[in-house]
Amino acid sequence: QIRHFSSVIDISDWHWILAFLGINDMSDWLWILSCYNGAAGVALGAFGAHALKKKVKDPIQLQVWDTAVKYHLIHACVLLTATKQVQDRENRKLSAGLLMTGNLLFSGSLYALVLTGVKKLGIITPFGGMCYIFGWLALAHGR
Repeated sequence: QIRHFSSVIDISDWHWILAFLGINDMSDWLWILSCYNGAAGVALGAFGAHALKKKVKDPIQLQVWDTAVKYHLIHACVLLTATKQVQDRENRKLSAGLLMTGNLLFSGSLYALVLTGVKKLGIITPFGGMCYIFGWLALAHGR
């Protein structure tokens, strides 16, 4: 516990963070995370189109970045569609989790590969692709 606020806030209970952020229901968290996922995709796309082009001169690396952004934004849109309704958020936690994990592993590994030049990060990318595939399949079954 935080000593000064010990009577008000118990930091072992994460609900206070959600309340502070204005999230009344845990299912809202999935929607908000999906929105931030889309915002991150747009920001990373803009970064790639402007700042990254000044630092990375290899056109293949820039194509890798573009691929990461494309998959990121496509799956962010799917997440938004799949979690728009409250009842959908409750029923589609598996597909949403897989699609978010897919964005982290697939696009994230490609972003990191381009930024660091460490080619071995490409080993992670197919695991993100599998998460995308399983996320789509889970979505097909309402999960």
